[in-house]
Amino acid sequence: ILNFIMLLVAIINAECAQCDFEEQRLVGSVVLNRLNHPNYPKTLEEVIFQENQFHGICNNQFKYTSKTLIVAADLIFNPPKEKILYFWLKNSKKQRWRNNIKILITKKYHVFGDERNKNKFRSR
Repeated sequence: ILNFIMLLVAIINAECAQCDFEEQRLVGSVVLNRLNHPNYPKTLEEVIFQENQFHGICNNQFKYTSKTLIVAADLIFNPPKEKILYFWLKNSKKQRWRNNIKILITKKYHVFGDERNKNKFRSR
């Protein structure tokens, strides 16, 4: 379980170290929601390291911090209610894979959404 927590902490930090608690929690929610979704891998490590998914794993912020440890612990003890499966930087250029995504939440740095067309699932 320690490895699970530390991976969750690292990916939250890598994807949004500069974000506030709520936005970091939403990023962590995407990871956990994918873990529980039938179209994604069944282990946290496989979800995080799935090809072309989380680009933060390649940067120097893929590490553990006390700030994101608190976020990860909160997610574990209070599982996400939001059914978000995707996020992207708010100011990034338009990508085709987003065409099928229903936007649910927009925050300072990221946009969060779920799949719009349930019959036509698209992985990020």
